[in-house]
Amino acid sequence: MSLPENGVSSPRQTPFHEKDFLYSVLNLPRTASDNEIRERYRTLSVVFHPDKQRDDTTKATANKRFLEIQKAYEVLSDPFSRQVYDILGYESLNLTWPPELRSKPRDEVRLCDRPNVLLPLRAREIDEKTKVFITSRIAQGKPGSDSLELGGGNVLGTIRHQYSPRLDFEVGVIDYGGATASLLRSHFVNVKGVYHSDDGTFIAQTTLSPRLRPVFPPLTLSYSRRLFRKSFTEGVLVLHTGSQPYLAINVVSPIPFNLTYHPENQEKSSSSTNPGSVSGLGVGLRHWSYGVTLAGMGTCLRTECGVIFSELKMEAKLVMQLGLAGFSWVFSGAWGNEQGGVTTTVGLSAAGVELKLDLTYLGQQLSVPITVADDYDASLGLITAVVPTTAFVLAYQLILKPRRRDNEQRKFYRAARREFVEERSSVRREVEETISLLKDAARKHMQVEKATEGLVILEAIYGPMDSDPEARDLEVDVTVPIQALVHKGQLNIPGHRPKSGLQGFYDPAPTCAKALKIRYTFLGRMHYAEIPDYVPVVLPLEVFSLSAQPVQTTSSTLCKPIVLPLDHSPLSTAALLRFVPGNSSHLLVTCGDLS
Repeated sequence: MSLPENGVSSPRQTPFHEKDFLYSVLNLPRTASDNEIRERYRTLSVVFHPDKQRDDTTKATANKRFLEIQKAYEVLSDPFSRQVYDILGYESLNLTWPPELRSKPRDEVRLCDRPNVLLPLRAREIDEKTKVFITSRIAQGKPGSDSLELGGGNVLGTIRHQYSPRLDFEVGVIDYGGATASLLRSHFVNVKGVYHSDDGTFIAQTTLSPRLRPVFPPLTLSYSRRLFRKSFTEGVLVLHTGSQPYLAINVVSPIPFNLTYHPENQEKSSSSTNPGSVSGLGVGLRHWSYGVTLAGMGTCLRTECGVIFSELKMEAKLVMQLGLAGFSWVFSGAWGNEQGGVTTTVGLSAAGVELKLDLTYLGQQLSVPITVADDYDASLGLITAVVPTTAFVLAYQLILKPRRRDNEQRKFYRAARREFVEERSSVRREVEETISLLKDAARKHMQVEKATEGLVILEAIYGPMDSDPEARDLEVDVTVPIQALVHKGQLNIPGHRPKSGLQGFYDPAPTCAKALKIRYTFLGRMHYAEIPDYVPVVLPLEVFSLSAQPVQTTSSTLCKPIVLPLDHSPLSTAALLRFVPGNSSHLLVTCGDLS
């Protein structure tokens, strides 16, 4: 069975692939009966049929809307096609299904899960398989130290090449020069290969140098594999050969978190394309690991835990180990991006207490180690750790958080507004033409409702829930489309899908949490309701008592807005619905002035 789109287009980007888009076109729930589908199709066909259009400027838009309506009716009126669409999505309609499935009753048709359906894969070419990075480093070493780890001027170059989707190589060249930056000093070449398989990842790495010519170069082999199917926990095995060989066995578990999650963002965007959290602490990764290292006198038990805040590009990490030399720990914090950053490290071991500061900017790095104590002093180590911790907390409260609140949010909304005004002008024009086609139907419905003091829509706004002034410029007036949906004094819009698929609607900011704000009159009294995007709309509702406290709800009322009459409060206010994130047992009712 094949159901091509027949040239159907829409103002929204790839609308047919959005969840339940065909149901949104007809404004019907998934449980709609065949009779409801036919009645809704007839109603919309009268409005958008091309033969009934007299204005040539809106005829093209009416034809597009009519083809959408026709496609929705074609799929949803056929029991087999509807079942395929409900379970597997729009892509599955283009597959060829065995004819015998159509002749069987619906209860006998067994559809396979989405992972078992063979869909065509879109090939993606890798334009740049090879990348070259060149940086430099200046480090200040300890007085009298000849360690290569803290040398003078360094020139570093890295070449990365992806041989195949599973195999890539990396070659890094390091030249340790003195104050004269002589290129005749020690040269080191780091060679690394990475192979990704379905079961795990294998890494082989070695270091080549003229100093190591008489002996075999050190080799490090690493193999990691996921331990559980439904968990990110991995087992890592590392074997190192050389002058100080060791074998390390570790269990690593990264746990991503996203406190800014909204259902509509799940398939549309990543954290880099939405406004994110105001604090900057809403998206990140928690990680922990523990294991054992076998290295002769350096044998130890090791554990590590940390957290990465991706929005702020900040990381805090604590490493502890217990070995033959005693107990030691290292606490570090880092903040920065590709251009530069700062890292502070506090370490406590048998060698004493050390505080290290690393500064990087545009490929330049400055490392300043400070020896606080030469002996093991746990109290002094904890006090030393307080210094960088306090500095990071103050920097976050005084610099990072205010700057993010003032800049990041506004930057996002300004970019969305620019796209809304400039880049999608043709889309907005088609939406405006669609609204003009709905005006006659909306006017007739309003006249009927006014005559019976029924449901009359005074104003309806669809846009971001954020109260930021920049977000208000992204609001869309949907008064006419909402009034056109009123039938016999009732407004019903199914939930669990975005409302941007409705006729005359448009998504001004695809990656934002949105709400539908409606001001209306019913029985001669004014009401106001604000409904989140994925919550069903049923107006008018039963009047509740105004309360300053959260209202306890049941499962049947959890997804319904609470609406109060304007004259219920002596302050001439109406109830304003706010969904409390993270607390599914409460709906918070507050007051909003309608004047």
